Amino acid sequence: MKQFVLFNNKGGVGKTTFIQHLGYALERHGRKVLFIDADPQCNLTSYIFSEDDIARFWDSHQSIYNVLSPLISAEGDVKKELLPQQVPNRNIWVLPGDLLLSEFEEFLAERWVDVLAGRESGFRATSAIYRYIEHFTSANQIDYVLIDVGPNLGALNRAVLLGCDYFFVPMIPDMFSLRGLSNIGTTFVKWV
Repeated sequence: MKQFVLFNNKGGVGKTTFIQHLGYALERHGRKVLFIDADPQCNLTSYIFSEDDIARFWDSHQSIYNVLSPLISAEGDVKKELLPQQVPNRNIWVLPGDLLLSEFEEFLAERWVDVLAGRESGFRATSAIYRYIEHFTSANQIDYVLIDVGPNLGALNRAVLLGCDYFFVPMIPDMFSLRGLSNIGTTFVKWV
């Protein structure tokens, strides 16, 4: 299993559209694909599912936020029993996004101090998405995990990027994309 993230500090460069098309192309070539919508804007989820489906996922507590919420409330760890949604008749699963994911980002920002101090609580929080992915992909023989993130250098993206195997930086030919690329390089070195 390989984890990929498409990321740029600049929005509007086609990250979400590209990652969706990449996942469907991989599935057409016989691979099993897991999408993780780690962008609180939930665009990947809305590209794949109808609004009625998304409302049902949120009402039944079946989103990325619900997987992570026990950490935020200090009531436990990642809810590994919450399964991603399978796209009908496809070898594609999606862990739906949720606007409430912003709460987890705030939580992660606070836990980074614990990481720097070498405390387990910080590592447990920062590795939460990675550990959920590892659990699901091992149990379901997933070939590729494609993670959609927002265009920022916040704590949530830091946790996702530090846990992935590869990340790609899609760009458009403008000065903002180039500036975003420079930002990513400088920031990523600090994170590591």
